[in-house]
Amino acid sequence: MAMCRNCAKQSPEDASYCMHCGSRMVAYSPAEAQAYLESLRPPAPVKLPPMPKRDLGTFDSKIVGVSHDNDDGTSRQGILRRCRAGEHLTLKHTPVQQDKNGVSVFRLNGEQVGWLSRELAASVAPYLDAGARLDVTITTVTGGEGGDFLGCNVAVAYIPQ
Repeated sequence: MAMCRNCAKQSPEDASYCMHCGSRMVAYSPAEAQAYLESLRPPAPVKLPPMPKRDLGTFDSKIVGVSHDNDDGTSRQGILRRCRAGEHLTLKHTPVQQDKNGVSVFRLNGEQVGWLSRELAASVAPYLDAGARLDVTITTVTGGEGGDFLGCNVAVAYIPQ
């Protein structure tokens, strides 16, 4: 029998094409077949740190750093102009030189809106590291009148698993 490199199923040794998926058959040595099967195994699950004991509950916060531009040069103010109340955001633990607990805030399309405050990030970062689900929703986009900077208020809810 020969093993298909595409679907890893066996077909007769003399087959030119896999009878399961139609891919062209290529002969494997036994060592190659074993290495290929090993590569198909899913990786071992990542061991997460233990979940902190305290329930975060639900809280409101401002997003900080909204007046700065992102590292790629995009304007967070321009991004905020496209944001609306009710839009869902994501959080990512992003340690930086100034704050090892830095938590950045992103739109679902990957645009960074800003950061959680340093005090709040210190509480939230361990939950993110442990794989906790946090639902972040824009409650209001503030400012913008008369040339003022826009701001953003969010509601964050911890979703127990």
